[in-house]
Amino acid sequence: MLALVLVALGALGYDASSYVQSGLIAQWDGIDNAGLGFHYSDATVWKDLKGIYDLALTAKGSWGANFLQVANGCAANYGAKGPTDYLTIEVLYRQPAVLSRYGYLLNSGDKYHYVLIKEDGKTVFFNGSGGVDDIIAYDTLDGEIHAVAAVYSSATAVSAVYTNGVTATGAAGAASYNAGKGWLMLGDRELSATYPWSGEIYAIRLYSEALTPAQIATNHLVDSVRYLGATPDDLLAICASPINLDVTLSPGYAGRDGLAAGESLAVSAPAGEVTITDGFKATCTGWKLYDAAANVVDSGNGNSFTYVHPTPAAYRKLEWQFATAIRVTASGAGGTYTPAEQWVAFGSPASFTV
Repeated sequence: MLALVLVALGALGYDASSYVQSGLIAQWDGIDNAGLGFHYSDATVWKDLKGIYDLALTAKGSWGANFLQVANGCAANYGAKGPTDYLTIEVLYRQPAVLSRYGYLLNSGDKYHYVLIKEDGKTVFFNGSGGVDDIIAYDTLDGEIHAVAAVYSSATAVSAVYTNGVTATGAAGAASYNAGKGWLMLGDRELSATYPWSGEIYAIRLYSEALTPAQIATNHLVDSVRYLGATPDDLLAICASPINLDVTLSPGYAGRDGLAAGESLAVSAPAGEVTITDGFKATCTGWKLYDAAANVVDSGNGNSFTYVHPTPAAYRKLEWQFATAIRVTASGAGGTYTPAEQWVAFGSPASFTV
């Protein structure tokens, strides 16, 4: 059953490592919520995939299919210091269309430096000191999933705001954020019942640098494919079966977007047997190509070929096929085990005699 879950999620083509990695200091991912490569519904903490700030969940937080459901309050808290110069925060979330109370999804621990708030029917990226000039509002309370990102500067406060992967208009901030001083927290102020936040959190990423518009757009594309089921016509998504293995692919698991109709692209996987880690090896046996409806439209043997994007342009997913094997050993006081060691396919049982 575990192997089947891994295949289903891996089939999306992107994984938690497909986002921009430069400057990434903390990452909470709703699909890979426990650092296992898939969604674990019994997880009691939300794993920080890039840092040390695992979030111990409270009774106010529960797991959905690929998100954390926060009910009227603080689902978790952590104490990470913000970087000294720039801080980029990306959040993929959904709030109910109607909320009667304010809420803080992320804040700096300083009451004058909220990062993402719901206030009077809007989402607020920054609230310096309660003044109108310090508030950047984005009206998103429509019950849909939205991506928001804000770049904070220790000198100029909010230097850029993005909504659903593109630059938001009218974004400005008069006060600098508490760089390196305030505590960054998920959820409302823990001791306050006045400002609860409610909704679904799909992903949060924190960066110690200012992401560029192109990097924001890249991350939003990955979010759109993984969480929203997007199938852009210019995208070749790339994954592996039975799981996304730690091997060098070209292009990598991030795939390749921006492909024009008829454009060719050299693609390859490792040749021969590859040791993934001690006791786990894999060999590429071929590939399958899927369309947006998950139909196999082409396949082949070997570990490399020249891919040609369809005309007219349409989404494709390349799935490299791997034969995997795990080394299993047995020993104990009950006698001699035969065989003492064997290699079995990933997800298959191992049998021993005593």
